[in-house]
Amino acid sequence: MSGRRRGGGEWLVVTCVTLAVCLGAGAAADKDGKWSGLSFSVQPVDTVVRRRGPAWLHCKARGQPEPTLTWHRDNSPIDTTSDSRRYVLPNGTLHFTWVNGPRSEQTDEGIYHCQASSPGVGTIVSTGARLSIVALPKFDEQPQDMTVFEGERARFPCALASTPSPTIKWFRNSHPLELDSRMTRLPSGALEIENVATTDEGEYYCQASSLDKSKVSQQATLNVEEAYALRDTQRPVFIARPKSAVGKVGDNITLDCAANGYPEPTVVWLKDGATIDMADLDTRFLFFGTTRSLQIIGLKQEDKGTYMCRAENREDSVDAVAHIQVQVAPRFVKQPISTLAYEKEDVELECNVYGEPEPTVYWLKNGELLVETEYFQIVGGNNLKILGLVREDSGMYQCVAHNSAGDTQAAAQLRVLKSRRSMPSDPTATTTISTIIQGIPERGSYLPEGQDSDGVHPQAPSAPRLLQAIIASNRFITLAWHEPEFNNDHIVGYSVFYRQEDSLRERVQNVSASSSSEGLDEYKTQISDLIPGSNYMVRVVAHTSNGLVGASTEDVRVFTKPDLDLPSAPENLKVVPTSPTSLEVTWSPPRLARTPIIGYTMFYMQVGSAEEHEVEVTGTSYDLQGLDQFTEYSVWLTAVNGNGRGDATPEVTARTFSDVPSKEPQNVTVEAASSESLIIRWEPPPTEHQNGIITGYKIRYKERGKSGSSKTRTTDGNRRLFPLTELKKSTPYSIKLAALTVNGTGPYTQSKLAETFANDLDENRVPDKPVSLKAVALTDHIRVRWQPPAQHNVMLRGYTIGWGPGVPDIYSKIVDSKQLNYIIDRLEPNTEYVISLRAFNSVGDGQPVYEQVRTRPEEEEIAPTLETPVGVKAVVLTPFTVALQWTDTTLNRNQYISDTRYYTVRYTTFSSASSSSPRFRYINATDVTCLIDNLKPSTVYEFAVKTIKGKRESPWSLVASNTTLVARPSSPPRDVTVVTIPDEPSTVIFNWQPPKQNNGKITGYVIFYTTDPTGSDWVMENVMGDRMTFTVRGLTPSTQYFYKMHARNVKGFGPYSSVGNFTTLPAAGKSIGEPPGWFVDKGSLIVLVIAGVAGAVTLLGVFVALTLYCRRVKTEPRPSIVVGSCSKSNKPDVQPPDLWIHHDHLELKNFDKGERSNSPNHAAIINHTGDQLSEDETDKLLNRRSFKPKPLIMSMDVSKDLVGGSTSSSVYSDGTLGRPGYSMPQFSSAGSQGYNSPAENPYSPNPTSSGLAGTMGPGGTPLEGLSLPPQPSQTLLGSLGGPSGSSQYSTINGEGSNTLGKRSGNPLRSFSVPAPPQSAPTTPQPKHIVAVRPQGITSPFKKSLVPGSSGLSSSAGPAGPSGRWTGPSMRVDSLPEHEEANEALLHGYSTEELSQEMANLEGLMKDLSAITANQFNC
Repeated sequence: MSGRRRGGGEWLVVTCVTLAVCLGAGAAADKDGKWSGLSFSVQPVDTVVRRRGPAWLHCKARGQPEPTLTWHRDNSPIDTTSDSRRYVLPNGTLHFTWVNGPRSEQTDEGIYHCQASSPGVGTIVSTGARLSIVALPKFDEQPQDMTVFEGERARFPCALASTPSPTIKWFRNSHPLELDSRMTRLPSGALEIENVATTDEGEYYCQASSLDKSKVSQQATLNVEEAYALRDTQRPVFIARPKSAVGKVGDNITLDCAANGYPEPTVVWLKDGATIDMADLDTRFLFFGTTRSLQIIGLKQEDKGTYMCRAENREDSVDAVAHIQVQVAPRFVKQPISTLAYEKEDVELECNVYGEPEPTVYWLKNGELLVETEYFQIVGGNNLKILGLVREDSGMYQCVAHNSAGDTQAAAQLRVLKSRRSMPSDPTATTTISTIIQGIPERGSYLPEGQDSDGVHPQAPSAPRLLQAIIASNRFITLAWHEPEFNNDHIVGYSVFYRQEDSLRERVQNVSASSSSEGLDEYKTQISDLIPGSNYMVRVVAHTSNGLVGASTEDVRVFTKPDLDLPSAPENLKVVPTSPTSLEVTWSPPRLARTPIIGYTMFYMQVGSAEEHEVEVTGTSYDLQGLDQFTEYSVWLTAVNGNGRGDATPEVTARTFSDVPSKEPQNVTVEAASSESLIIRWEPPPTEHQNGIITGYKIRYKERGKSGSSKTRTTDGNRRLFPLTELKKSTPYSIKLAALTVNGTGPYTQSKLAETFANDLDENRVPDKPVSLKAVALTDHIRVRWQPPAQHNVMLRGYTIGWGPGVPDIYSKIVDSKQLNYIIDRLEPNTEYVISLRAFNSVGDGQPVYEQVRTRPEEEEIAPTLETPVGVKAVVLTPFTVALQWTDTTLNRNQYISDTRYYTVRYTTFSSASSSSPRFRYINATDVTCLIDNLKPSTVYEFAVKTIKGKRESPWSLVASNTTLVARPSSPPRDVTVVTIPDEPSTVIFNWQPPKQNNGKITGYVIFYTTDPTGSDWVMENVMGDRMTFTVRGLTPSTQYFYKMHARNVKGFGPYSSVGNFTTLPAAGKSIGEPPGWFVDKGSLIVLVIAGVAGAVTLLGVFVALTLYCRRVKTEPRPSIVVGSCSKSNKPDVQPPDLWIHHDHLELKNFDKGERSNSPNHAAIINHTGDQLSEDETDKLLNRRSFKPKPLIMSMDVSKDLVGGSTSSSVYSDGTLGRPGYSMPQFSSAGSQGYNSPAENPYSPNPTSSGLAGTMGPGGTPLEGLSLPPQPSQTLLGSLGGPSGSSQYSTINGEGSNTLGKRSGNPLRSFSVPAPPQSAPTTPQPKHIVAVRPQGITSPFKKSLVPGSSGLSSSAGPAGPSGRWTGPSMRVDSLPEHEEANEALLHGYSTEELSQEMANLEGLMKDLSAITANQFNC
């Protein structure tokens, strides 16, 4: 028995459940039902030991089976058997009896790894640990001779780089130094002495010790000079400058800084230009001891930046700058998890790592480094994607991350099972769903039931046909095939297998299918991520809904187009700043360059800008000149050969150096604040001239006209106002200002003059309220302006600004008295704020003023744009799938993406895009092709694409649209109901709504019903078109039936609805000889009684009125006609009755001249005596008016058995019909429907003659022994509301009408004609009910309804096999969709024809009135 591989697709429920269990729990079971759990609980760490001292490296692993541990040094295994100094302890620890130093032949220094292996699982490797011998290098800094004044500071450095950090001890005059309160030993090892005295003079040196090593520095002499009280001033001078440092998160870092000067300078620290608040109780920034050195406790990542030590006295200020970098050891944001997969599948192991600097990530398989190939790819950052799994891919996979701060690793197990989708080499071999449920069939171990001995299941589909590649590009192909020739009824999907020629890694892609009963379908799919210029072998198999896997096609060879011979990307691109205006760019030639490189194209742009610059280069280095200072640039490179540009390198960013500001501060103003102070205000230099971060402003001032040096004050870089205090009264001053960066001082402004007040203002009362308060709101800030109080003689110390959302003074800010504007920032967009402003002095606050304003709504940030993709093309592959393609003009001719760009595809349906609020869906793609799945069949979609690269993106492309293919309905009909008929126990009516997912135009329905739902004997009723009601006849009374139904379209049948049941009515309680419609229920009888009484009263009133009228006319004897009191008169002056008065009794019908003369039912023209006119008189009368080819005539027939149709609220809960309703007249053009016969015309009345329809039995046979009721009175009574129990169901040409009738009528509304019917929609719509009301008085020209029919209807009549006329009422959407019905729709009256016929009819009535003018008189 040949071996069988598992087949099937993800559409099988069992496989979906299996994957959910396997992957959802994060682990799949091994032989023992658990993952091995192979991992490290203890890993080795860096160790420093003394030479020839012992050492231990610890390691411990866990897993099932129990792992074994081995050790490697510098990636080479350690042989502990040949070296007695090294051995592995039982707990896995590597022990060294003694350690050889670096100078010995067998040194033990190096990087050590612990390796854990578990049989049948795999191998994992620990992080590396460095073993080193302690050593003390040379001193980085040693004490230097120095001379200071008494009271100043003295400092001696002592630093050397060693691991671990050495212990520093100080000596003075060869004796250990006893530190007092003035002396501090800094963490760097330096000794600092404040308030130096002459007793501190001497020889100083330091000693560094580490384990058994020690080293002594050089000696330095401290000289102390006497400090005179009147010595010259001296600007600050640094005796220690901070040095840039690199620290890890959690470390403590100290930045040394010390300065001397006279007067003694004050030292402040700034971070990124802002003063650090050292007085904050919760601060982590402290002065170390009594020094001015800055210590940061518990370093955090946000502490990185530029730190400045500023020493200032009245002579000047000086700055010293240091940079702190904070490193973060790699940590996993997302670790790989153990995964179960099958052969031929693709699997992706996720690994998301964060660290600073960016960690280097690599993958190991069973302890060996994985090299990236076409089947092992690094995608999505650091994820490992394995394409076309084989059994040999099983094992332990590790994601290892490393940077200068540390390293980490995470392991996951991958188990590859025998394929559940692959097909054996024999294309006829199949497998069943049982193999998927019970396990993987081994060779010769299992043969599914019903499968032949040769491996072919009798119901398995044959191989798909005509497999071919219709599109073959360089990186994707589009395949097409036809469904199998045999056993293709239940195909639910296909599996496409493809592999490179001569490769064992076969991959699979699944395609869903839609079965068709109207021919063979062509299916398409697109396979992406292929290798250009390669041969691929492709085959396809089909899957059925019962789990069978069909035969495989023969392998089809497809060749992808080769890429153009373009060079690969240059390597080792580096960008280094060389000055504030230049960058040095270096690189190496491409590794793969079959065609000679003729040059390079360099691209660079400012970060955040949309303008790219291009430079043609011939060498492997280039200096970018003329750049902006302190600006970040992005640089990338492509190599060029004879065919064009090759792949681009990743972008590399670098920032030019900062420089001193090239412009002075702007808008400088100086105003007197009091008799001893001045207020200075300014704005920073223009952004393009700052040339770096503004770290402060230097203010120089002196008395005007006085010689000597000016005084200096320095403020923070974020200040815009500064008060000069301790000035003289009524004295003019000259002030100038300059901006500072870490590089120095920029140009000074022109001198500004200001004079202090002679006397201070009154401060015995509060100031008045400010005036002219204005607020201008933007998105996240509000600009406030005002004017000072009107009283200028009151001291004003400043203003208090308060604000809050909805209420004022939630937040407040105090500003100087000379400041007349303020910006309130960090506000919420689109929020109402109330602002208060009050002036204050030492007495208190003045009266406030208020302003209310709303911030603007948030605006979308406009990012720099890229080039828009062009040539977007949507290719429909299946009813659910569209392949999208486009062109990126910024890529090379191969359209190969080598940078971090990606594309966002936006799509939605046409109806959604046309709405006011379209609902878009988005999908990202990393190539210029994209396969969009899970679409709706038979739907128009619109697609657009844009490019995204970092923070830049392009506008959306032009819209490409296409319509998906039709698929068979995916849901059953909805709201299926069954209605029984009280008078017909063998007949029921089915009503339903279309499927929710019709996936195309519905072409019909199939109803199944049976009395035994467990059997296979189901009766099928076929419903043509999109009708939503159907009548089933010939059922057995008092029998329970079960039913189900499904819809179909051009692609096939949809799923069945749920099985329902109904019970037909019993046959008892009704005699066969009883005419239908005469015996009704109690409710309907009450209605009939009321209607009869109303009719009788109406007739009595008419009779009385006519009697009174006749008594008033002349008493000349006349023959009596319609009423007993009417007599014939010979007086010529008596006017004849106006026949048009009762025109609403007339019915418009087709006029067929041939039928009028031949039909027994033809309505003859009757004179006033009741006799029929002769044919000559009739023709003479008719010829007096001109008729069109399709004249309208008036019928005298009385329709008693009329029904109307409704599928809504016409049935009570007990199954009986509702009461008839009487509608208002509707004068619409029904004649445009143009039906040729009453059976085809739903607007025609019941084709019965002389009321004989009422004598017909249920089967259409005449009922014997029944006397016909009086015609006029019975007609009138029936028209007013006949027995509702006589409601009938119409049948058309034997097809079974879908209309549930309801008797209605009104003798005064004979022109009630509904609007022309609409085509039935796929969703429920209000139905037009066509009902022709019976006539109380016959019209003299009314046409017979059934030409050529006798008084009794035959069973062969057009009403159907029952032989009973169904009445004129039918739902418009229930019209038959057969050829005769379609032919009937071709003939009809237009609205203009109806209007002309009405005019002809009106003239005819006038002629008839003239003829009878001398004969009728009451």
